[in-house]
Amino acid sequence: SVVREFRNHRFDADIDGAPLAEADEDWFAAVVHGVVEDQRAVDEAVKARLASNWRLERLDATLRALLRCGAWELKHKPDVPR
Repeated sequence: SVVREFRNHRFDADIDGAPLAEADEDWFAAVVHGVVEDQRAVDEAVKARLASNWRLERLDATLRALLRCGAWELKHKPDVPR
């Protein structure tokens, strides 16, 4: 799973020798699982904000994943700054 991949190989990593901030692994897992469970509604929310000549599938996969996570957080986590 994506969560396991990140826990085993990506969290606590560094970039060019500079350590990354400590990750909140439980939060990450909650967001990933939440997006998967609610993907249809999340995608509709993201599509509603795209320009009329853009389709969700046209977006780069990384950008699409980030938008899905952000949309899910805004809908389901009231403590996320708006």
